[in-house]
Amino acid sequence: MLDTKAEVNVITRAAADELGLLVRTDLLLVLKAVSEDTRVFDRACEDVEIDIRSVVNYQTLLVLNKSEHTLILKAPFFYNT
Repeated sequence: MLDTKAEVNVITRAAADELGLLVRTDLLLVLKAVSEDTRVFDRACEDVEIDIRSVVNYQTLLVLNKSEHTLILKAPFFYNT
């Protein structure tokens, strides 16, 4: 494995809909976790404004239909070599 310092942002479809985010559906992305679990993302929200204590950043959020967490920001993932 190679730690590329890459990070991923994830939101549930229900939360994206509730926030009125524009959801792209013309893509397919699969991530494989260190535990060998795979997650399929078939949707994404691009250029979402994230404002935390007046620090504003624009991020792409990958959309999952179900997750135990509503929003995950900057979760690291690894590249399997």
